[in-house]
Formats: sequence, structure tokens, C-alpha cells
Amino acid sequence: MTLQEGWDIPSGCHPCDACEQPAGPGDAVTSVLRFGDPGLDGLGILREDLCATCPKLGELSGQDDFYWRHTIPVDGAPRLVVDYQMLREIFMLLVKREEPEYQRLAYLVGLVLLRKRLLRLKRFEALDGHEVMVVTRGAGQPEVVVPAPHLDAEALVETRERLARILQSDLPEDFSVEEILAGAETEAGEPATDDGTADEGETGAAG
Repeated sequence: MTLQEGWDIPSGCHPCDACEQPAGPGDAVTSVLRFGDPGLDGLGILREDLCATCPKLGELSGQDDFYWRHTIPVDGAPRLVVDYQMLREIFMLLVKREEPEYQRLAYLVGLVLLRKRLLRLKRFEALDGHEVMVVTRGAGQPEVVVPAPHLDAEALVETRERLARILQSDLPEDFSVEEILAGAETEAGEPATDDGTADEGETGAAG
């Protein structure tokens, strides 16, 4: 994955996850997500925060790692919570996985991105006996098939909490259980549009 700049995820001061050099407010940090490694909650997503001088930075793979550079906020600095275009790139990685935990995360994030008009809904349909949601990133972009598992309020809370821990971030109201459930009902009942709104803000990262 291409290095992404400027996603300032709130993060506490702690040593580099690899070389254990201290990192504090104002310091540059590179955060890495690896999909498939044993990691958080047994989900298979491992996050590492690496300091600016960490030798492990030279080992990052443009094919296997998703990573971005940011700075640890200083006290009193504005808290940037979620960059939705970056989240869309993570979504594109999640939908490639077959594990149920990944599928729940992909569906949850997909619903939020639809509400933010960073994805475009084409349709819901049955595929091999299971409901799926078909979306695109914008006009002329390939269709992306997203499993649409039934998520009750309890499952949504659990999935939402997992995402918050992966991002190490507070999540805004867009990710509240009420908003997500309302979004699922709205999207399922609305026809697809071709107004081009999902084309805004392309980042050029892999999908």
C-alpha cells in the first residue's frame, strides 16, 4: 500500500512497538496495519506504531502493509477522529477477507461510507444463498460485493468496539448503533443513483 500522509489518529504516549524508543506529543509516528497476522481480539489485524527512527520502517512492504504517517497530538490540540477516505481504503482491504469477523467489519464500515457518499450503493441481492450489498467507489469504478450479515444491536456494539480498538480512536456519531441500523434500513430501501457524488475525494490508494 502507498504511504498515506496526515491521518492524525489520537494516540497516547508510549514506546515504539518495535524498538521501544519513547514517542511523545509532537513526535512523528508511522502506524501499520497488517491483515491476517494474529492480533487484536483474535481478529487477525495487527497494529504497530513505529517511531521515526525505527529500523523496522525499512521492512515495510508496499504490497502487504497498509501504513500512514501522523504526529502524536500535543495537549490541547484538536482531535481528528476519523479520516473517511482513509477508512475507505481499509474497507477495500476488509472486503477481500472471508472470515466472518472481517465481513462484519466491512459491512459496518461500508454502511457508514455510503452515508458519507464515499461509496455508491448499486443494489442488494442474494448470492449463493446469502444477502450481499453491491457498491462502487464511484462512476465507472468496478463493483465491490460486500457480504451483508444480519447484525443485531449487540453484534453492532461488539463490531464497533473492535473497530475503535483497531483504529485506537474515538468514533463519532456516524458509528452509533442507532445511526448504523437506520443507515442499513435506508440504504436497503433506496434505489441506486448515478449522480457522481461518490467520486469526490479520491485518494488514489489501492482498492
